[in-house]
Amino acid sequence: MAEKEHDYLLATEPWPPHFGPKLADEGYFADIIYQAFQQVGKTAGILYTSWNRAFELGKKGKYDGLVGAFYAKERERLFSYSKPISTSNLVFFQKQGGQISYKALEDLSPYRIGIVRGYHYTDEFNKAHYLQKLEEVHTERNINLLLIGRLDLIVAEEKVTQYLLNTKFKNRNFSLEILEKPLVSHKLFLMIPKKSPKHDNVLADFNQGFSLLIQQGMVKEIMKKHGWRVDDVY
Repeated sequence: MAEKEHDYLLATEPWPPHFGPKLADEGYFADIIYQAFQQVGKTAGILYTSWNRAFELGKKGKYDGLVGAFYAKERERLFSYSKPISTSNLVFFQKQGGQISYKALEDLSPYRIGIVRGYHYTDEFNKAHYLQKLEEVHTERNINLLLIGRLDLIVAEEKVTQYLLNTKFKNRNFSLEILEKPLVSHKLFLMIPKKSPKHDNVLADFNQGFSLLIQQGMVKEIMKKHGWRVDDVY
């Protein structure tokens, strides 16, 4: 949508199934953003690029918003945050019928845990040298290793893993289950650069439109259309 003329130009890196140019209506997250602006008579387009490029040009005011950002206090000097739009959960997956549970990370020390090389999970998890963390290059590989019994657990973003199971693994006769306690949950926002000349309008228009979507029950309908429950948002 970004190649057309819009009131607001946003940027981000594709992150299916949250958002991306190859998803139906660009994914639930982009769909919510577009419809929120439409509620107040505005249009937005999303330019898909690398996150680093979106961030670096965004903070200079070249874009009117960055899509799907986590909150970080150090960014408040450069950006404002919209109302929270969705939630990203980092969770542990095991094969269906597994008996693993935990209250503290130390409880997971007997198990082989698949992670993705270079990812930051949480400070505590990354520094937990007592855990058996086995690195791979992507989550898809870790799902395979879990399937064949080379791993006991994987830690991964919940929606991304479910998306992979429904696309890359849809013909495989197995299922995964999530350990009850997430490793961490992050709210996801539209992050508006303070150097954007449209900063005040973007923030006010989106928050107003998003509130109207919620009041009308349209967020629930958008989530349902994309195959998610409304409690996958909040």
